[in-house]
Amino acid sequence: MQEAYVNGYWTELVSFFRNLFNSTFKTNPYLERAMMTGITRISRESMFSDLNNLKVVTATSEKYMDSFGFTEDEVFAALEEFGLSDQKEAVRTWYDGFTFGTETDIYNPWSILNYLDNKKLEPYWANTSSSFYHGFVLGLMAELKGRYVITSNRESGFGRYDIMLEPVNGEDDAMIIEFKVLSPRTESTLSDTLAAALKQIEEKNTPPPSWQRAFPQSGSATTALRSRGRTC
Repeated sequence: MQEAYVNGYWTELVSFFRNLFNSTFKTNPYLERAMMTGITRISRESMFSDLNNLKVVTATSEKYMDSFGFTEDEVFAALEEFGLSDQKEAVRTWYDGFTFGTETDIYNPWSILNYLDNKKLEPYWANTSSSFYHGFVLGLMAELKGRYVITSNRESGFGRYDIMLEPVNGEDDAMIIEFKVLSPRTESTLSDTLAAALKQIEEKNTPPPSWQRAFPQSGSATTALRSRGRTC
């Protein structure tokens, strides 16, 4: 979805998925019920407009709240089975980072499975969290269409930026957005990560002079992510 929006084929994508969802979920005589999962809430507009009788379960819903990851009881039972009972507190510190409904101790399955396999405490989530938030933020920016030209992951200056907002008129500020995952080896806090992200923008992602002249009112924004998926 984000690629379609950024690269100019959003209308075609919406048409394709609207027809796909209609034939698969609504007019399919061989389907009794189905489940869709994802990070974008289903609405009755756009590509989902042909669907009805939907039950939406979000991160704040209590229904299925213990099914979006591993519960602490499940994680501790797995640690005991793998002979890692003495690592419970360390694993809790590293990977207990999610809340669904009123369940406050949901563990990231990807991180737990990798830890059980490798027996090493590593930020396994770090390889996926930046992409997740990148796509999430781009989705939120869909409302800015018409006010901004939005580009993503392009070469700029001496490096690459994550998201660039170029205002269509002179009333809005131009903006470069950078996402960065906390590196435990070199950064102690999220504040250190934010500072590193700003430094990266200043040193490597600086737009060319022509861009700066065109948009004198410009700024930078950074988002720091922990390996457990928490943000600041």
